[in-house]
Parts: sequence; structure tokens; C-alpha cells
Amino acid sequence: MQLSAGELANLKRLVKVLWLVLLISVCLYWPVLGLVQIERAEPPPVVTQALMLMAIADAGAALFLRFNRIPTVWLRQPLDLAALNQLRTFYILCFVLAEAVALFGMILFFLGGSREQALWFFTGSVALFLLCYPRTPESPLGIPPQ
Repeated sequence: MQLSAGELANLKRLVKVLWLVLLISVCLYWPVLGLVQIERAEPPPVVTQALMLMAIADAGAALFLRFNRIPTVWLRQPLDLAALNQLRTFYILCFVLAEAVALFGMILFFLGGSREQALWFFTGSVALFLLCYPRTPESPLGIPPQ
């Protein structure tokens, strides 16, 4: 069964709203860290390295979903309800993985890392969000549709 234009429009609206809300939440982490007062004790290097490796793995998974799995579903013609559900799931997973990178920065800060160390994670998360912007296949990669 082929999708109606309304169902596809609802999907686009949903994933764009989720994208924006989660991106704004990542942007709010930075000022929140300025308000939090914790006792500073530098975390062991192994903890920092483990958080970085987990963030890199999350980023790789998000990029794999965005640039491999999502285009594969978009190319399926005609798009049906199963494809729509799969697209929704993949986009949400991309956003969750991008958000997790920022959360690793928060964890590092709460374990005693500096705000500057956490900023690298937040920057990576924002970059992932920008790369995972929901767009249809006919849109060029770097330019969100109007």
C-alpha cells in the first residue's frame, strides 16, 4: 500500500520537530554546566579515553544509519507504511546517538573533567545533529530543504 502525501508530511514534521528539540537540549547543556558547582578532581585518563571511544562509536553508528540505512529506505519505491515506520525509527536512533555524545561530555564533567573537555563532546554532538538533519533524497546533502 502506497503512502499518502499527508502521511509523508507527518513523518517529515515529526522528525524535524524531534531534531530541533533535541538539538536545543544539547545547546542548553553548556550553560547548565556553568551553573553546576562540583568538587574538582581530574578523572583518570582511562575514563576520559573510554568516554571518547564510546562517543566515537556512537558517532559512527549515527553516520552509518544516516548515510547508509536511511537512503536505502528512501529508495524503496513505492514507500509503504513499513518503510515509513523504519524511517521514523532510523531518524530517532540517529538523534538519540547524537544526543548521547553530548551526554558523555556531561558525564565527563560530573566525574571532574573541565567544561572545555565537555565542550568537545557537545561540539561533536551538534555536528552530528547537523549531519543528521532530516531531508528527502532529492535534497542536496549539505542544504536543508526550504
